[in-house]
Parts: sequence; structure tokens; C-alpha cells
Amino acid sequence: MNGRYVFTKGTGAADGVVENHGEIVADQFVALLGDRVSNEGLVQARLGTVALGAGEQVTLTLDESGLVSFAVDEATASALAGVENTGEIVAQGGRVLMTAKVAEGLVATAVNNAGVVRARGIEVADGGIYLRGSGGSVVNSGTLDASGEQGGTIRVTSTQDVEITSGATVTAAGAERGGEVRLIAQRNLDVQAGARVDVRSAAPGQGGLIEVSALEGAVKVEGEVRTGGGGELIVDPARVRIDAGIGGIGSDGGVTTIKEGFIESQLSSGDFTVHASEEIFSSATQASPITINSTGPGALALRIATLSGSSFVDDSDGAINLQHVSFDIAGAFQARAGTALGSVNLGAVSARHSLEIRAGSNEGNI
Repeated sequence: MNGRYVFTKGTGAADGVVENHGEIVADQFVALLGDRVSNEGLVQARLGTVALGAGEQVTLTLDESGLVSFAVDEATASALAGVENTGEIVAQGGRVLMTAKVAEGLVATAVNNAGVVRARGIEVADGGIYLRGSGGSVVNSGTLDASGEQGGTIRVTSTQDVEITSGATVTAAGAERGGEVRLIAQRNLDVQAGARVDVRSAAPGQGGLIEVSALEGAVKVEGEVRTGGGGELIVDPARVRIDAGIGGIGSDGGVTTIKEGFIESQLSSGDFTVHASEEIFSSATQASPITINSTGPGALALRIATLSGSSFVDDSDGAINLQHVSFDIAGAFQARAGTALGSVNLGAVSARHSLEIRAGSNEGNI
């Protein structure tokens, strides 16, 4: 079966619904494709790939090892559109892909996991879980587990909102090294109270990476996000406001708010990075300034940048307005705004590891 296979819904064809209520077990791959795909039973492919795809056209590429690539090329206009798991999907040492591309405004949720998805790493391979929604939100109220000796990769993305609801678990923890969890929404991202995102490692200093992004909206994190010692937390909304006090990451009228106590807590064991596409500012005033103190090893980075693919690119302009916020940290400190035009306004800064402050290359203010 080597080669490239394109599955296209015919003109005028009835909506295609694929439902699994039993058990499907394979050695290399399982692919369930239709306008709507639903699993209520067990789907398993050890060291292989389980793919659930909803769309009008889907392309699979196969070779001797199994499923090499999987893409939903065209959106479905079916009123039933979407991918849902309320059962169990298992691909130990492999990958689980849940992808739906639906017409804009047709359904609220494109991909919904209320069950268990496991792609735990084994001795010969790490695991990966990928939930992708286009035209609707992606919601996880169940378990996404890519843990193992070496933590795996979990990526949840949507052209609209991403929700990790109360009671949900997202883990890429590792005994030897933590993995990577990236939660990326085009609009708003919400990790609700009672949810847990975990990339910790049992090995000292080997924590993983967690990214929470809302490219055009706000990030809200009331649940637990645990990177572990040596790990990194990246927060990436459009606008960020640093406030006094303790608490998590909130949302206020489309602005992401981060408490000083939250930053200090993260720096006590790991790195904390803020990427904003428009502005980083503060509610602090001359009469009520803020000082962020940390004796921990973590590095703090503040950047005006935009996510491009899997990396961040500095924007050509932007502003970091924290003139009434001071920093006294043991780790490294970085503040960067704009590659051409930009401004960085800070209070006093003391970083005992390293210090970088940059505002544009042609014209800028520090």
C-alpha cells in the first residue's frame, strides 16, 4: 500500500459518518475518515499511528513503516462535522492525530476529546498527540497522555478557541526528561481551574516546555501548569498586563493579565517567557510600583514577537512599557521590542546571570 492516497467526498454525496463502538487493533496504523468521526470504543496501534480526520478531502501517505503523513485538505460543510473521542485511543510509542477542518461558523466545536488518548513513550520511541481544529474550537475534557521515560509531544491547536476544561489532564511528563505541550488558539485559550498540564521530570533540572498561546486574543490559566525544575513556561497572547499580587494568568477585556507572584513562583525553578504580538505593559504606577524578586535559577524573557510555525519571530515594532516595574532576579533577564522600531521602558533591573535589553535596530527607546 505504499504511496499517496487522496480520499474526496463526491459532489452531492450524503454525509459520511464513521463511528466505532467496539475494538480496532492494528500493528501499523488506523485511519477513520469522514464528515464526522466518533470513537466510543477502543482504537489501538502500537508503535504506529491512529488518525481520526473530518473533512471533504483527506490525503494519506504510506510507506513500509506505515502512515507517514496525514492531512485534511478541504473543509466539510456537513452539519454533523467534527471529530470526537469519548472512548480510548492508544498508540504507545506512536502518534495519535485528531484533525477536523469544517466550514467557518458551522459548528462550535471541531475536535472534542472527552475520553482517554494515550501515546506514551516506550524504550524505542517517544509518543505524540496532535489535536487540530479548523473552523471550530478544540476542547479537551478528558486525558491526553504522552508521558514516558522521555516525555513526548502534545500539540493542541485551533483557528478559534482552545479549552482545557476542569478535571482534564494533559501530560508529557518523563522519568528522565520532561516533554513538550503546546496549546495554541487563534482566538482565546482557557485552561480552567481543576485542569492539569504537566511536563515535569523525576530527574533534577530536566523539566519540559509548556506553551499557552492566543495569537489574536487572551490566555487564561486557572488550572495547574507544571514545568518542573529546569523547564520553561511560554505565554503568548496579543497584549499582556503585569499586575501586583498573587494568582494565575487571567483575562480582562481581551488583555492577558499576569500577577507578579505567578512570575516569581515560576522563576523559582524554571524559565518564564512572555511573547506578546502587540504590547507588554503594567497597571503599576509611580505611587504603587511593582518589584519582581527571584532568587531561583529561572530566566525571565519579555519579547514582542509572533509565532511563526513552531518558532517565534521578533516583530518589526512594538512596546514594552514597564517603567514602574523593577526586576531583581538571580537568573538571566531579556527584554526585546521590535527589529526596526520599538521601545522598552523599564524600572530598575538587576540580573545576576546575564542581561539583554534591545529596542529596534534602526530607531528605538530604552
